[in-house]
Amino acid sequence: MKEDRTSLLSEIREVEEECYQRLEEAKLEAERIIAHAEEEVVRILSNAEKEAEDAAEKRYTAEMESMKQEIQLIHARGQDEARRAREEGMKRASLAVDEIIQTVMQE
Repeated sequence: MKEDRTSLLSEIREVEEECYQRLEEAKLEAERIIAHAEEEVVRILSNAEKEAEDAAEKRYTAEMESMKQEIQLIHARGQDEARRAREEGMKRASLAVDEIIQTVMQE
């Protein structure tokens, strides 16, 4: 009977040892999975930051180009308005000179 107990205890120890080893293997596998997941998170975040920087740069460039075009349009309109104002001023000056001459001649 003592041998049966010893044999049973030995068998229990072996099963316990096997369970302990499986538990350790599972723990190591879980740690590997977590480490891989952490690396993947870092990679994903890095890619997202790079994509955001690229998108911001593209947006900045597009907005600057749009502003340059708007400035050129405003400048062209300003030059056109200045030209028309000069022409109108010259026309009015010519009319004013004619009126002055007529007034002087009538006196």
